[in-house]
Amino acid sequence: MSTIKSPVGIYLNKKDVDAMPAAELKALMQILRLINILRYSLRLNVLIKKDHNKLFDFRNKTEILFYMIASIKEAVKVIYNSIIPIIGEKYISKEIEELYRDNKVRANNWKIDPFYKIVDYIRNNVGFHFSEDIYNGIISEDGVTQNDILIGVAVGETINDFLIIEPYTSIFMKIAEMVPEDIDKLKFHDWLEENTIKETDIICKILEGILRIMIKDKAYKKVLDESIVKD
Repeated sequence: MSTIKSPVGIYLNKKDVDAMPAAELKALMQILRLINILRYSLRLNVLIKKDHNKLFDFRNKTEILFYMIASIKEAVKVIYNSIIPIIGEKYISKEIEELYRDNKVRANNWKIDPFYKIVDYIRNNVGFHFSEDIYNGIISEDGVTQNDILIGVAVGETINDFLIIEPYTSIFMKIAEMVPEDIDKLKFHDWLEENTIKETDIICKILEGILRIMIKDKAYKKVLDESIVKD
């Protein structure tokens, strides 16, 4: 009969930590942070089950997708504007070099790359900055709306959820105009989701590849000290 294994902690040796420049140590911590955020978003995308209510299901999938896309934009900004300038490319192994070079070119040319152009739009309007422009499709400049606006869902006197989904219609219309011409406009959402998952995984592999070399011979495992988390 199999037994559940207890998690073990991965620790950096103090002497190796002390020998690292502070900026490089902070870059290492940022790598750990980004891996955690990106891998969490991938798990979240799998864990959120399909909702029997179509409105909730659409909203859930869309919110997670926007979260993943915003995380991608922030991750590549930190990697190429902060981490790499500090640690250089000495930790880029042959195993990840091709992924790294390709991602760097595409991320830095986001204005023309089909996927990263959409990533930037979503991050700036709905995934990070919460721009008011997303309401332009349902609210005119004089405040006039074309229809009643669904703003929430209630059971009895209790508001269960503020389900604002109307703005997504205009957002997705804008995104549909930005996808490559060879993509079926009726299936662009699938294209966006597939590329988001793929790109998130690629960035994780790049960061994990860098991390493996950075902590080689500097880390060890021992029983996790759970006392660091206070009750």
